[in-house]
Amino acid sequence: MESNRTIDEAYGSRIRKVRKAMGLSQIEFGHRIGVGRDTIANLENSRTILQSIHIKSICREFGVNYEWLAYGGDDEDMFIRPDAAIHAAFRIAMNNDSDDRYEQIRRQLFILAGSLTREEIACLDGIVTRFLDGLPDREREN
Repeated sequence: MESNRTIDEAYGSRIRKVRKAMGLSQIEFGHRIGVGRDTIANLENSRTILQSIHIKSICREFGVNYEWLAYGGDDEDMFIRPDAAIHAAFRIAMNNDSDDRYEQIRRQLFILAGSLTREEIACLDGIVTRFLDGLPDREREN
């Protein structure tokens, strides 16, 4: 999917949009893609050249559209498919070993809900229902 086009200079603001859509700090975001906070800060401020490895890591981890991240476009095109951000939010929360895992899921979903279309909300409803159906009754009541 890579092309010979030049990466748009506004990539930093798009990386920041992805990070904020996921509700992550620079440290948390960097950890998810295997780099440090300083690298994320430098990428967001366009002080570090965005490399293909960064783009691929962000796209893979968060379901981001490669073309949008590298070359720009409408923010509606940020994610590959409507449920990609939702799946990423669940992965982030479920990979946390803390006791507030379900609270983190709620927080991630709340952050995402503000930018979802009706189609995406319907998709989210189905995902949450399937998720809750898979929980033991004891955990569901908490």
